[in-house]
Amino acid sequence: MLINRRRALALAALASCSGRYPGGPTRSSNASSILLSGSDTMVLLARRWAEAFARETRCVVQVSGGGSGTGIAALLNGTADLAMSSRPMHERERRALAARGRTAREHVVAVDAVAVYACADARLSTITLAQLAALYRGQLERWTTLDGRSNRVVLYGRESSSGTYAFFKERVLAGRDFAPEIQSLPGTASVIDAVARDQTSLGYAGLSTSRHVRRIAVGATLTDACEPQSEHVASGRYPLARPLFLYPTASAPERVQQFVAWVQSDAGQRLAEQEGFLRAIARSA
Repeated sequence: MLINRRRALALAALASCSGRYPGGPTRSSNASSILLSGSDTMVLLARRWAEAFARETRCVVQVSGGGSGTGIAALLNGTADLAMSSRPMHERERRALAARGRTAREHVVAVDAVAVYACADARLSTITLAQLAALYRGQLERWTTLDGRSNRVVLYGRESSSGTYAFFKERVLAGRDFAPEIQSLPGTASVIDAVARDQTSLGYAGLSTSRHVRRIAVGATLTDACEPQSEHVASGRYPLARPLFLYPTASAPERVQQFVAWVQSDAGQRLAEQEGFLRAIARSA
């Protein structure tokens, strides 16, 4: 009887934090789970956080991707409790939230790097920011100046709703438009798969440890170029490092605040390191 009672209590606790994503992040009338949506860069890490948090608290965190913009839009329209984003929230998004009587709280929860990829047997090992900008603006079209081949460079990147797209556009292209022939793909895995199959391609995406591609060293000059390894990101030497964010509203329920605090705790930050990220810079706003 005691065992059955404990089991019943455990099931009741779990049910009190249950939730579903039928066709998208929507909440049933009596559910009290945490709904987390946004950055594809953060999805795998967020799932690790969700699993560990559920083991400790029995509160279920439902995670879905779709890009940073998608997550912030879900926070805006009330279909997510938390947005995960690989870029800072835009001022227009903050204004849209304020128009609904809410404000967002910004929490840095990890540090990431955007990597440039070529196929595993590529001859290219280093590239400058200027060369990357010329490629993705459509001003440099062939491999000739990169590794001597005459082939056209096939370029892959992220879709416009992605924080990685926004970061690359700002940091590499100085806010200028991408060339129309850039092939935009949904998620890091899609970029990795495309580059791995094409010896004439380059792509940018979040960090991956896939053996089918190689990460190209990036720098202001070829002699300054380095790969996005932890020590180079931590020191500031790697030029394409960025913070990753969680955004709840200021009036978020206590369970949401507890989850964010847990993510920023030593346990949450250890998981971030295990997934290949750096610990967050300690700042919140």
